[in-house]
Amino acid sequence: MKQEQAAFNELRALLCPEKPESSDDGEQIILKAFYHQVGGHSCIVKSPYFPAFLLKPYKNGEHKFYSTVKENSNFKELQQFIPYYYGSVEATAKKIEVDTKEFEETDQRTREVSQDQCTQTLVRSASLPCLDRRNRNSPIESCYDKTSQISNPEEKGKWLRQLFKNRFRKNSFSYMILEDLTREMIFPCILDIKLGSTAFNSAKLESQMQKIKASMSGLYSFRLCGMQVYQARTRNYLFRDKYWGRKVNAENLSDELCSFFCCGGKIKKNLVNLFIQRLKVIETILCKLKCFCFRSCSLLLVYDGLMPDEEFVCNAKNEAFLEKKVKIRFIDFENASFHEPSTEEEFAGEENLDKQPGNDDIITGLVNFQKILSQLLSLSLIHISEPTRLLSISYAVFC
Repeated sequence: MKQEQAAFNELRALLCPEKPESSDDGEQIILKAFYHQVGGHSCIVKSPYFPAFLLKPYKNGEHKFYSTVKENSNFKELQQFIPYYYGSVEATAKKIEVDTKEFEETDQRTREVSQDQCTQTLVRSASLPCLDRRNRNSPIESCYDKTSQISNPEEKGKWLRQLFKNRFRKNSFSYMILEDLTREMIFPCILDIKLGSTAFNSAKLESQMQKIKASMSGLYSFRLCGMQVYQARTRNYLFRDKYWGRKVNAENLSDELCSFFCCGGKIKKNLVNLFIQRLKVIETILCKLKCFCFRSCSLLLVYDGLMPDEEFVCNAKNEAFLEKKVKIRFIDFENASFHEPSTEEEFAGEENLDKQPGNDDIITGLVNFQKILSQLLSLSLIHISEPTRLLSISYAVFC
């Protein structure tokens, strides 16, 4: 953590020089779109020279949430299930550019890269929190590019281009600095789940209620918002966006989740079990935590697609290793609200807080998601079709 804090200070110094006017003659600062983003409305970027960090556009409500949780020892249990927050920066350097050309010419990103070469590069560079930014052939930069090149570019590139076209705020460089959950993974597989079934925005109440009723949120109090999963057979990522998530219903939900946990025609049941165990811990924490109301938050499930299912069995020897390779985190706290507890009993959830709206719909979503994952453990995957362009996947399952 000391290394990462030092790297954060260097990144902040780069983005916020003491004399901004002196940056006119300095090196141009290039930030890249974060290729492993699968959902959300924010355009997340990162510096290829600081692989530990993601830069997310600053939002005051979210900043307050992260700061409150980080600075209060009463929230230690919750801290392990949210991304680590390093702080915020208001970039003042004059030569900052966000590079999205990587997604404009997707044909250049389809060439194959040796898996062994990519693995060696990532493992070698995983422990390096920062580099000399003038080294253009740095392993960190190569690692970032190669991870992108292996991916299926058509759908993901189209989605990212549209996101940056509609949402990217030019000339606005206020960022929250968060940990990159994927940085120690070879092939990150990510599932973005929106939790809850309560409309909260009075200006968009009607449209929000329509979305909830028309999606899985109205039935299970959660819905799928985005996904990428590494396909070992084709060495590509299967990508799905929020519009796919809105079409998922009770009939095809199990099939879609199978696509996230499947490898080589089999469900990674040890991995599913590991996520269920962690979801139960999160459920317990939220049941006790009465001082926060998590409106419209999301849950990220992340694992390394390179690992076989046998390695997802947790024991004393590999617990620390699995913490790096399997992660589940709450994200998106712009609309979260906080009631300052007056007693330790309130922190521990031992008093009823009628003043604060509850998290019943969030907890309901967690419980339902656990039940559906448990059902996957009783399924046997006997057929899988993986078209070349990865536009669809078909499964046959039986109990």
